[in-house]
Amino acid sequence: MKGNGFKIAIVGVCLVVAGVLLYRNLYGQGDVPEEFRNQAARATLWYKCTKCGEVISVKPEQIEGMKIKEVELPGESVPGLRISPKKLQYIECPICKDMTAIFGAKCEKHDLVYYSINPDGSRGNCMKCVDELEGRTEG
Repeated sequence: MKGNGFKIAIVGVCLVVAGVLLYRNLYGQGDVPEEFRNQAARATLWYKCTKCGEVISVKPEQIEGMKIKEVELPGESVPGLRISPKKLQYIECPICKDMTAIFGAKCEKHDLVYYSINPDGSRGNCMKCVDELEGRTEG
C-alpha cells in the first residue's frame, strides 16, 4: 500500500493535462501560423453540374451571396455518429440556369473535378483514378 499517494498524484496530473489539452483543442486556436489560417479564404471551391457536367469554381466569399438548395439524401437514419452528410447542397449552374450543381473535389493527379458526394448519397471518386485502380486504361 506504500506509494498509493504517488500513483494517485500521477493519475491526477494526467487528468489535468488531458483536460487542458481538450479545452485547448476545443476552444483555442493553438499555434497555427497566420498563412495557414488565411488559406481557407483563398481556396477555390469546386462544383459540378449534375445535368450538363459544367465545372464551376467559386471563392468562399461568393458562396454567401448565392442561392443554395438543400435536398435530403436518400437512406435510412441510423442513430449515433454519422460520418456522411444528411443533405446535399445545390447551387445554380451558369449554363443550365437550374439548381443542379453539387459540391465537388478536384483530383490533383488528373486535374478533373468530380462529385465529392454523388446525388444518390454515395462517396464520389475521380473516374480516372478508379479506372487505374481496376486496371482499365483508354485505348
